[in-house]
Amino acid sequence: MAEVRLSRKLAVEFLGTAALVFCGPGTAAATFMVGRSAGVPFSMAQLGVIALAFMMVIVAMIYTIGHISGCHINPAVTVALAAARRTPWSEVPGYLAAQFAGGVAGAFAIWSVLEQRGLDAGLGVLSYVPGHARSAFCAELIGTFLLVLVVFGTTTDSRATPGWYGLAIPSIVFAVITVVGPVTGAALNPARYLGPMIARAVLGAGKGLLWNQVPVYVAATFAAGLLAAGAYAVLGRSAGSGHSRAVVPRVETAKKLINDPDEILVDALAGVAAAHPSLRVNIERRYITRVAGPTPGKVGLLSGGGSGHEPLHGGFVGYGMLDAACAGEVFTSPVPDRILAATKAVDAGAGVLYVVKNYTGDVLNFQMAARLAAADGVRVEAVLVDDDVAVDNRWTAGRRGTGATVFVEKIAGAAAEQGADLASVAALAREVNERSRSFGVALTPCVVPAAGRPGFELADDEIELGVGIHGEPGRARGRLVPARELARLALDAIHADAPLSGEVLVMVNGLGGTPLIELYVVFAAVADWMAQHGVTITRSLVGNYVTSLEMAGCSITVCRLTPLLTELWDAPVDTAGLRWGRPPTG
Repeated sequence: MAEVRLSRKLAVEFLGTAALVFCGPGTAAATFMVGRSAGVPFSMAQLGVIALAFMMVIVAMIYTIGHISGCHINPAVTVALAAARRTPWSEVPGYLAAQFAGGVAGAFAIWSVLEQRGLDAGLGVLSYVPGHARSAFCAELIGTFLLVLVVFGTTTDSRATPGWYGLAIPSIVFAVITVVGPVTGAALNPARYLGPMIARAVLGAGKGLLWNQVPVYVAATFAAGLLAAGAYAVLGRSAGSGHSRAVVPRVETAKKLINDPDEILVDALAGVAAAHPSLRVNIERRYITRVAGPTPGKVGLLSGGGSGHEPLHGGFVGYGMLDAACAGEVFTSPVPDRILAATKAVDAGAGVLYVVKNYTGDVLNFQMAARLAAADGVRVEAVLVDDDVAVDNRWTAGRRGTGATVFVEKIAGAAAEQGADLASVAALAREVNERSRSFGVALTPCVVPAAGRPGFELADDEIELGVGIHGEPGRARGRLVPARELARLALDAIHADAPLSGEVLVMVNGLGGTPLIELYVVFAAVADWMAQHGVTITRSLVGNYVTSLEMAGCSITVCRLTPLLTELWDAPVDTAGLRWGRPPTG
């Protein structure tokens, strides 16, 4: 199986590098060709067009093949990741061979389209002014260093804002090309540099190629990658910790009950379908609905997000909660077309409410799906869940959505079952979110199956205070303290943000690797704190509801109840993850 998976990675690295060369150097050749025929001298405007072409093809490849091979498409990136133990050295020769072969294939593709005129225009071959090797080396070194540094900062560190690597990496390429381009052409990539040169030589246009410049380009780019890996190992260290989240030892084999890391979502959905006859699972589109289909005239409730948080969201599809849940790959948002398909599957004419956790990828993809649904005549409202008090709104994309998601889905789901209209269900959902706050604590990291290694490191006596459900950092790291102290820290943070009083609903939620007995120890401490502060717990949940794979730790979520919210919480529910009361029959 591992050999088959590697072959898929190498195939897409070949295609991705070929696409990069075809679109990037291909645009350069086409620009020179058009400029020559029009008698227009080369200008910064033309360089900007070339930089934009590189930027756009990198965006496209990241989201096309990134989930398969990591979308290195650059030998300097591959070697840097291997040096940082982010890619196994055993895969490096295959990756490099695929990338260099892809570079050559991409150059031949340019020739097949532009023919002799493209060859005469250089086919995207780069060179610097002879006698300026030092400045050329510095240009390639600095440019590639910045590129690889951004790669490490946005893709290897769990503290990075999720989802933005697809914009950050192409953006730094665009910026670097505009500065370095006039000096060297901005290779930043040995495969991009050598591919057009080799193709020109094979096509009989090798005369005038400056092969003596190859060491400058190749040495500068590989050296820059290694320097960037080392720099991020130092710069990426967590404050107050001697451990680096950016560069951690590779775990060769993760101990998980899986068949193939690339197929874990499909296999899990097949298991859900087999275990729960009341659910219909669309494996092709990656969503779960009720087997009975939508109820005519009822508002549909749809939520979703990356997998790895089970039972959220698929475990809450059923009477009294969701009508559908969309599952992305592990810790990865579902794509808009699948959200749209699920939306249409549950629309019964009264509109559909999206319950969206406040993560960049989820927000963007659900927004796009809502626009597509509106274009197809489906009324959609979206409610953003942002209950995590551990992060500061001023410095992030906003508070993260965590445990309150369960409260929103349950209470809004009950209102929808009782016939409330779309505006009323949405208003209730927003009220629940506004009245809820959460705080999480991690004792250990989790291991994403495809990565095979922890997302960050914690010493044996360290904890992460305010951790997110993907392993994002919280307020601080500290030493392990008794459960009563952790409960106090969490509740003090919640109380400071939204003062607690009256009757409350409390959930002590396990993050996936914490025994139930420990969660009850935490709940006892929560109950003591509430009693000391004159707050009455009238409803509660203890268990695993919003997990983070096998992360040890817990989150505490508190919702300030009203009589209506309590009534809707008590309403019957029949799902795989929550079940009480007796749903009406017939």
